Amino acid sequence: MNSTYFISDLHLSSNRNDISLCFLDLLNDIKINADHVDALFILGDLFNYWLGDDNKETLVLTIKKEISTLTKLNIPVYFIHGNRDFLIGNLFAKETGVTILNEQSVINLYGVDTLILHGDEMCLNDKTYQVFRKFIRSYFIRKLSSITPISLKKRIASIIRKFSKNHNKLKSMEIMDVSENAVKDMFTKYNVTQMIHGHTHRPHIHVYNENSVSRKRFVLGDWDKSGFVLKFQENGSYSISTLPFKNTCS
Repeated sequence: MNSTYFISDLHLSSNRNDISLCFLDLLNDIKINADHVDALFILGDLFNYWLGDDNKETLVLTIKKEISTLTKLNIPVYFIHGNRDFLIGNLFAKETGVTILNEQSVINLYGVDTLILHGDEMCLNDKTYQVFRKFIRSYFIRKLSSITPISLKKRIASIIRKFSKNHNKLKSMEIMDVSENAVKDMFTKYNVTQMIHGHTHRPHIHVYNENSVSRKRFVLGDWDKSGFVLKFQENGSYSISTLPFKNTCS
């Protein structure tokens, strides 16, 4: 029976080899079962940060190479930008064969129209973040990034991450979670009964019943303690897998 895979929030980095190895194991399993895999969807934050397609770090080159082995087997790999890797661009897509989708995209998931997105745009209660999100994704920042040396971008990214980490400690989980009003608006805007997203690191299946209409919102988990994979099968069933990390020096 054919399946479609969904993952997000891996935050791959050179100091977390355990996550990288787990992801490579998943890619290998998909390759082994290629005849029964319809697609892999990566819903943002594949990398802990992305400074531009000119990044030549060993980890980046390895990940690009392994993803390309899937697409060369005609296994479609789709990507939606996250808040940490929104600068992934056309060169990355060309080198890997990945298809970059719009921030909010509706797919036909075995007969069910399903909205997929990273999810950070629905965190409307975190007003400070939304202002920052708008600024950091602006044309000015993208243009500036394209002409800034990779070494300087690394320093800037490090400063931003430290500030964000310290700032988030002062926020409640409710503020950093999605707004239910935003969720409702998304369901209405796209006229779907199913949604899949990541970002919040709060995996759960939310069920909404209103006016005799049932809707489901699947929240993907992050890859900090273990890998997290949501898999849909062509008969409409779904399953969640947590993938153990190997014991390795990080």
